[in-house]
Amino acid sequence: MTPEPGSDPSGARPAGGGPGGSDGPGDRGLPVGKGPGRGFPGGLCPRCPHARAITSDRGSVFLRCELSRTDPRFPRYPAQPRMVCAGHPG
Repeated sequence: MTPEPGSDPSGARPAGGGPGGSDGPGDRGLPVGKGPGRGFPGGLCPRCPHARAITSDRGSVFLRCELSRTDPRFPRYPAQPRMVCAGHPG
């Protein structure tokens, strides 16, 4: 199959719209909610009020720490499961 003109034949995604890119129309931020069973391993983030589930264009879901917007101590997408965090209210 021949790629369309202007498309990337490698299938690489453009910047933005995911964990490594900036927020934009491709990011669909959803509140994480409380309790287990959200598809994330145990830990603090799935129950944290500062966490936001971001769904990529390919359907993968990542937890974004909203504290990372204002405080450089917090990674934008912390490795999971996170068992200790200075920003977790509990």
